[in-house]
Amino acid sequence: VIKEVAEQGSCVIVGRSADYVLSDFANCINIFIHANIEDRVKRATELYGLDAKHAESSVIKTDKKRANYYNYFTGRKWGKLENYDLSINTSTIDLDDVVEILKLYVEKR
Repeated sequence: VIKEVAEQGSCVIVGRSADYVLSDFANCINIFIHANIEDRVKRATELYGLDAKHAESSVIKTDKKRANYYNYFTGRKWGKLENYDLSINTSTIDLDDVVEILKLYVEKR
C-alpha cells in the first residue's frame, strides 16, 4: 500500500517503516523527528490528555513498540541516523520552525 501511494505522486507517510519500503524510490526523503523524553512526556499530557503519572511509561512503551516493529520488518535498528536523510530534534526548535526547515529541505533537494 505504501508503494502504491508513493507511485501516485507526492505524499507524506509517517512511520510504518516507509523509509525501508521506499528505499528504491530515488525521490524519497526520509526524516526522523525526535525529542527529549521530558518534552515528549509534556506533549503527551498537553496534546493527547495522558495522565502525567503514566505519560512517561506510555511514551517509553510506544517507543519500544515502534522499535520492535521497525527492527522486525526491516532488519535495521529504529532511529539509527544512517537510515534517514535528515534528523530533527524538536526539543531544540519550535514546531513551526521545523515545518519551515522541512519545506526548505524539500525545495533544496
